[in-house]
Amino acid sequence: MRVFFRVRDTNCDIKAASELAINPNHWSQELQGYKPRVSLVSEARKRQFNRQVREISDLIAESYRKGVTGDWLQCLIDEYNHPRAYDSSSMPVDTRLIEIIRDYVKKRGLVKRSVYKYDDIIYNIQRFERYQKEVMHRREFFLKADTMTEHNLYDFR
Repeated sequence: MRVFFRVRDTNCDIKAASELAINPNHWSQELQGYKPRVSLVSEARKRQFNRQVREISDLIAESYRKGVTGDWLQCLIDEYNHPRAYDSSSMPVDTRLIEIIRDYVKKRGLVKRSVYKYDDIIYNIQRFERYQKEVMHRREFFLKADTMTEHNLYDFR
C-alpha cells in the first residue's frame, strides 16, 4: 500500500501519494509508521521508513501556507524523494532526453566523429517528437528521461 500524505485546513483538503509503501497490516495509525511488534521487517528498515514519514510530515508542516493545492503537495513529496531532480531554486531540471544528450556531449569533450553520431541521435529524437506532435496530435509531447515509457521507446524504434 502506498503512503498518502493529507493536508486539511479550513478551506483545504488535499492529499498526494508518496513513494513509500507499507503492508496495511503493519501500519500503526497512532504512531504514523510501523507497529512496534512487526517482526517480518528488519529494525533498520522500520527506523528508516518511520524517519522518512516524519521528515515528509515535517517538511509539509514547515512549508504549508494558505491557498496551497494538490500540485504543491505532490511537488513537495517529489522533491523529497528526488532531490537531484530539482535545482537550488526548487525548479525542475530539464529532463528532456535531447537536453541530457547535449549536456553529456558538452561535458565529455568528445571528438568530432562522436559528436556527429550524437547529433544524429538528437535529430532522430527531434523527428520522432515532431511526428508525435503533428501527426499523433500530442501537442506537448517530449521524450523525457523521467516520464519515458516502454511504449514510447517501442514507438521510437
